[in-house]
Amino acid sequence: MARLQSCAEFGSEDLPGVQRIGSIFPNPPFIEVLIDVGMNILRIPIIMERIAQGTMTSALEIDYLAGLTTVVDYITSAGRHAILDAHNYGRYGGIIFTSTSDSQKFLC
Repeated sequence: MARLQSCAEFGSEDLPGVQRIGSIFPNPPFIEVLIDVGMNILRIPIIMERIAQGTMTSALEIDYLAGLTTVVDYITSAGRHAILDAHNYGRYGGIIFTSTSDSQKFLC
């Protein structure tokens, strides 16, 4: 049986870090373990500093977005639901954000 993995919000404290070195999205076999036990809603934790590097309004980072897309596509193609969960707790770079326009790309 495959062991479960954390998602790409954990790993290196060095933000934004390098995808597949400091953080990694789970591979489909790890997701399949959850699907096989009957889970139909899966939470995908992310860190905004890794997907929008530099500022909240930066362009989305291609490798991180590709990893996220792979996970979401796998879950949804299996007929399950994916919930994106920004593990920033209302902060970007340690600073509380209050601008809804700055956070717009994460609210879509």
